[in-house]
Amino acid sequence: MRAKKRAARRNFNSQDKCRTQDPADQRSTVRAVAELILDGSNAELIRDPATGRLFCLDYQQDGCKVERRVEIQDQVSLAGINPSILRALTLPSRCGRLGSTAELFEATRESLTSHGIPEEAALPVTYFTFSTWFPECLPVAPCLSIMGPRPEADLLLQLLRCIVRHPLALREVTRGGFFSLPLHLPLTLLIMQEHMSRSLSALLCASNHPNANVPWKKGLLHIYCSKAVYRGCDSAEENYENSTLRINLSPSRGRLPLLNAKDMQEITEELQPRLLAYRRRNLARVRQSQFDLPEFTSGIRILARVLGASIVDAPELQAGLDPLLREYHEETRAVHWLDSRCVVIEAALYHCHDGDEKKIHVGKIASTTNAILKGRGKTAQLEDKEIGGILRALGFSPKRDKKGFAIRLDDGIRRHIHQLAARFDVAAAEEGVAMCPHCSEIVATDANENLRGAARREQ
Repeated sequence: MRAKKRAARRNFNSQDKCRTQDPADQRSTVRAVAELILDGSNAELIRDPATGRLFCLDYQQDGCKVERRVEIQDQVSLAGINPSILRALTLPSRCGRLGSTAELFEATRESLTSHGIPEEAALPVTYFTFSTWFPECLPVAPCLSIMGPRPEADLLLQLLRCIVRHPLALREVTRGGFFSLPLHLPLTLLIMQEHMSRSLSALLCASNHPNANVPWKKGLLHIYCSKAVYRGCDSAEENYENSTLRINLSPSRGRLPLLNAKDMQEITEELQPRLLAYRRRNLARVRQSQFDLPEFTSGIRILARVLGASIVDAPELQAGLDPLLREYHEETRAVHWLDSRCVVIEAALYHCHDGDEKKIHVGKIASTTNAILKGRGKTAQLEDKEIGGILRALGFSPKRDKKGFAIRLDDGIRRHIHQLAARFDVAAAEEGVAMCPHCSEIVATDANENLRGAARREQ
């Protein structure tokens, strides 16, 4: 592998010299260049807008000066990637001028608001856009969940196709189709899919984690990737955690703006080169970022790290995340108030604090869950089977006894329930602190993290 990389670097010559190489030698060069791109080294894919041809650029560490470039012929697949996928990718045509972070941020936000995206959605989407250029440096993959009217969501996804890194627009995705994607090439998936199977939704959730490996064809497939997903008009339950950024688009007033090919090309040619320059300049600094908002609960705190670490040399933009995420936190808690998964966790937490029971039956958790939902004005009741499915999805393994299915309430299970309550920020997560050692443990951990975060900010 190292020999191939050294060979690729030696073969990074001028475009003309690359074209005079023997075809077999060029294929070898392209394969080695692909490895340089995919392992995160100083190499980037670009596309000539006039011819559509792909090139690989190799950069100096301290900037965007092009040292060498290799043309990737159309007939040669890049590291086994189907040419149709390469053609569908939006790529920069060059490494552009950089300017200040604030200027680039405002230009990106302006590209959204000037084409019909409301300000309250454009601001968080701009933070998301910046984070898609640094997925390998972040604790979780950038993930945007979009709700609202379909035309408005379609417009937003078209705009994202012009500004995020390596965007790939998809519809009607299946689990097998997802596995067939070249996820070893850092992609930002733009998925328009209102009706999604539970298994695919869980798979997309798993792909947020850097160590996400799943069994596939007698081996393991690494599925970590950035993504923006449209889920429909309703705030339906999702498997995504609080580290996912959610926006709810409002119906546009008046005529919805249309985005034609010329508009998209202008946005792409203006912003993709500048965002590439921003990535090249700040890759190491994003990786080393200590940005943190420790006063938030774990999921939103991780989201803050994802969005804030991607902003370099713009403390005012980083500071703007605090009020934005506070508002987002309150909205998320309101959604969780009736989210059946969160209410099931809340019911399980209640039974952890209710005496010294050794186990709790699913039927009892169902009764408590339905009582909570009824008290909050929700008339639909959940069946025991649905509750059992939610518990299994949350990592529990109910076992059958004479009275039905039950989960053991040993120390490990109690700790897991408390961790879920803290992670999903359920309504009763802070109750019972005085009586429960697991609650006290979580509160103490959060307090220590707050102190460490304050110390880092003072430094």
